[in-house]
Amino acid sequence: MPDEIRLWFWTVTDEVTKRRRQTRYRMTERDAARRHGDDAVKVESSLEIRRFISGQHTSDFFRKH
Repeated sequence: MPDEIRLWFWTVTDEVTKRRRQTRYRMTERDAARRHGDDAVKVESSLEIRRFISGQHTSDFFRKH
């Protein structure tokens, strides 16, 4: 598992209106390519880097001690 994940907003063609719009949530390059193909254009200024701390998982939040 990588130590970080890089996410961006993307400009894509709306399936209904056929107009260009920005996605409502950030996606990785891989996710954008799978969902929108070559149509997706990265909004460079929207980069968000999420780093993972080794040994800490979301499920740890719910674990009772």
